[in-house]
Amino acid sequence: LNSLAVICGRAFVDRKKPINMSELTNRIIEISKESETLFRHQAAFILGTLSTPEAIDRLTAMLEDGDQMARVNAVVGLARQNSTAGIPMLEKLFGEAASWKLDPSAVKNDEQATQHFERVMLVTNGMLAVQNLSPQLDTETKKRLLELISQCADQAVDIAVQKQWVATKAALSQ
Repeated sequence: LNSLAVICGRAFVDRKKPINMSELTNRIIEISKESETLFRHQAAFILGTLSTPEAIDRLTAMLEDGDQMARVNAVVGLARQNSTAGIPMLEKLFGEAASWKLDPSAVKNDEQATQHFERVMLVTNGMLAVQNLSPQLDTETKKRLLELISQCADQAVDIAVQKQWVATKAALSQ
């Protein structure tokens, strides 16, 4: 599944458009319903690279997944399809993330390292989704996101978060 995620992700980046393969979509949709969270994370990522209506429908359903990483991957996938359906989820994510201490120097053990890595990925991928969607967002939504992401970035020391913040702020300011 991980290899397929890499292949589909690379194909999406190279082609600048989603892949349309209904047979693959159907299989990934089934995997996205598995109980194992890692499978759902990866399935949401792969579905975001596929352009079938079924993939978009499943990503929309995954906005309600019990796992935050799966939900954020669904948001990112929908953003790749130019869908703003995940904006409320992004607002919730950035609101929560404002209380996280995204400082790599504060990491003291493996458990904290994993949590830090996952949180940085959630925030930076969420920011990438906002960047993708910014041209189609209304002024009020941009303002709300800018405020929420600013609060998140203000407390973050992690360079990856700061880098994405600069790009996201620029995208939302246009």
